[in-house]
Amino acid sequence: MEPVIEPVRPAPMPFLPMLDEAIRRLRPHLRTIFPSVALPVAILTTLLQVFQILTLRGILGKGEAISSWTLLWTPAALLIGLVLVSVSAVAYVAGQVAALDALTGRPIEMGRSWRFALRLPVWWTLLLSGLAILFSLLLCVVPVLYVAPLLSFAVPAMVEEGVFGFAALSRSAELARFNPGRRLTDSPIVKILVLMLVTTLISYLASLLVTLPFQLPMFIDLFRNVMSGDRDVQAAMSRWLWLPTTLGLRQ
Repeated sequence: MEPVIEPVRPAPMPFLPMLDEAIRRLRPHLRTIFPSVALPVAILTTLLQVFQILTLRGILGKGEAISSWTLLWTPAALLIGLVLVSVSAVAYVAGQVAALDALTGRPIEMGRSWRFALRLPVWWTLLLSGLAILFSLLLCVVPVLYVAPLLSFAVPAMVEEGVFGFAALSRSAELARFNPGRRLTDSPIVKILVLMLVTTLISYLASLLVTLPFQLPMFIDLFRNVMSGDRDVQAAMSRWLWLPTTLGLRQ
C-alpha cells in the first residue's frame, strides 16, 4: 500500500521574515525606483507650497480678521490639496508597479510604471478605494483599520492580474483574507495594519527630526507675541510663511 502524500498547502510568511525578504529584494533597485518617484512629488510639493504662501500673503495682507477655518477652505487650499492627493496617488501606484517588477524579476522601466499609473481604469480603481476608505473614516474612524488593509492589494491585482474597478477591490479583499491557519498573527490584514502603523510612525519621527529645529523658533516667537498682549497672531504667523517651503526642500 502506497503512503498517502498530503498536498502542500501554502501558508502566509511570518511578518519579520517577510519584511526582511522584501527589503533584501528591493534594496538593489532603490536607486532606480526611489528618485523617479520621490523627486517629482517633492518638486511639485515645493512649488505648490510657494503658490500657497503667495496666496496666504495676499489674504493676510488685507488686514481683515480671518479664521483658520476660512483659510483652510479657500479655493487655492482646496486646489492644492486635490493636486497633492492626485499626484501622490499616481506616484504611489508607479512605485508599486516598479517594486512588483523588481520582485518578479522583470526589468524595471519607470516610464512604463508612470504610464500604467496614469491609465483611466487605474484612476477609477483608486477612486473607488479612496471613497471606501473615506466612508470608513466617517464611521467613527475605527472601521478604516480594517478597510485600508483589506484594499491594499488592489494595485498588485491590477498589475499582475489585469483586473480593475470592483474586480480589483474584490480580489484585494480575497488576498487580504487568505489565512488558512485561522491564526490572528498569520492574518495578512493584521500584518498590513502593523506595517502601515510602523511606516507611519517612522515617517512621522523622521519628519519631526527635520522640522522641529526650524519650527521651534516659530513657536517661541508666537508664544512671546501672545504673552506680550499682542492679539494680532495672524500678522505674527505671516512672518513665518516661508517656513513650509524650506521644510519641503529639506524633506
